[in-house]
Amino acid sequence: MAGSPTVYPTPTAGTEVGLRTVLSELGSNIPVQMDKDLFLLNPNENPFTLMTTQVPKDKVGDDTYKWHDDEIVPEHSTLLSSAAAAAADASATWIVQSGAGAYFAQWDIVKNMANGSWGMVTGVSSDTLTVEAHVAILAASAGDVIQRLGNAMGEVQSIPKYRSTAHTERTNYIQRHSHPIRYSRMAMKAADYFGGFGADYIRETKKALKENARNIEWAFLLNPGPAQYTPETGITNPADETGDKFGISMGLDYFISTYAPRDNVRDEDDLTEYEFYDWLEPCFEYGSSTKTLYTPPRLLQAMMRWNLKEIRFEPSKKKQTLGLNFADVTTPHGQIKLINHKMLKARASGHYHYAFLVDHGADKIKYVYFNGLDTQFLRDQVKDGKHQVVDEIATYCGTKFRLADCHGRLRFKDFS
Repeated sequence: MAGSPTVYPTPTAGTEVGLRTVLSELGSNIPVQMDKDLFLLNPNENPFTLMTTQVPKDKVGDDTYKWHDDEIVPEHSTLLSSAAAAAADASATWIVQSGAGAYFAQWDIVKNMANGSWGMVTGVSSDTLTVEAHVAILAASAGDVIQRLGNAMGEVQSIPKYRSTAHTERTNYIQRHSHPIRYSRMAMKAADYFGGFGADYIRETKKALKENARNIEWAFLLNPGPAQYTPETGITNPADETGDKFGISMGLDYFISTYAPRDNVRDEDDLTEYEFYDWLEPCFEYGSSTKTLYTPPRLLQAMMRWNLKEIRFEPSKKKQTLGLNFADVTTPHGQIKLINHKMLKARASGHYHYAFLVDHGADKIKYVYFNGLDTQFLRDQVKDGKHQVVDEIATYCGTKFRLADCHGRLRFKDFS
C-alpha cells in the first residue's frame, strides 16, 4: 500500500460518509487509457496471521473465551542467600528463589553448578531445601545455580511425590474487524480505467480484503491486553449504536512482555551481535528446536553485517503458505525460519524496530474465530431504500497464545 494514501474528507451534514459516486472520486477515473494492473498485497504482508492458521483453528460460540496454559516447570533455581558447608552424612540448608521450592521434591539429586557440590533432597518447606550430604558439601553463595538432576530411589521404596503442573487460566475476547465498501449502483457498473464495466468495484473489493487482512495482522501482533469496553457514545456513525460491548483481543507483544521470563524480552538502543545471541539462548530453552523469527528489514541488515551467513529467501511451495518467503538460518541455540516482516520496522527515526521469535509447534499459537463468522464478504448490508450498495468485509476473531517461555520479543533502535 502507498505510504501516504489520499483519504477523502467527511462530507457535509446530510450526505453519506465515504460514499463513492461517479460524480465525485470515481469521476476522474472515466475513461482514459492507463495501466490496469494494481499492486495488491501478497502473503508476505500478513505472515503471522497466515502462520497461525496452519494448525486447526479454534471455534468459539461466545465473545469471551478461555483456555488453560500448562506452565513449564523449570528444573533449576538460584540460591536466595549463602549456605554453610556440610560434612558427609550431615545436612545443608539451601534457600532457593521465591516460588521455586515447588520445582524440587524429596529424593531429588541436586547439584550446585558453581562449586560442584551435590546432595539428595530430604525435605522441602516452602522454598527451603534440606539437602543430605552423602559426601561433603562446600559452602555456597547467593546466586549459585541449583540444578535438579532427577531422583534416585531405593529398591523397595514406593513412589515419590508428584510435581503437578498448575493450569493458568487465560481469558480473551473476540474482536470484530469491519471494513466497508460503499458504492452507488451506477458507480458499481461504471466503465473505468481498470478494465471495463464494474472493474473499479472489483478492484476496491480486492483492496478492502487485503486491508482487512493487515488490520488483523496489526491486532494479532501489537494489540494491548485483552479487554471489553463500552463504545464511545459520541460517535454518531454508525447511527444505530446501542452501547453493546466490544472486545479487544490479546496481542503477541502483550502476551510475551507480560508472561515470558525477563530474559526473553529485550530492549536495546544499540543491538550488538552478542546481545542478539544472548536473547536467542533463553528463548530456545523450552519448546521446539526450530522457531520462526518475524524480523524487520533492519535486523536482517544487522545479521548480514555480522556475517551470520548468506540469507536467501525462497517462496514456500506448500499449499497452505504458497508465496510466503522463508530463509533458514542455523544458530548455536536452534534453527530459525526467517520471515522479513516490514510491518515491524520503526515508523520514525529513533523509534523501536520489533522482532518476535515464535514457536508455532504443538498449538502454542492459534487463530480463534466466532462460530460461523470467520472472514466473510457480506453483500448489500444496509437496506435503507437508497440507490446504493454497502458491502462489509467482516471477521470475528481472536488469538490464543500458550507457553510464553517458548517465545521471545526483541526491540532495538539501531545496531552495531
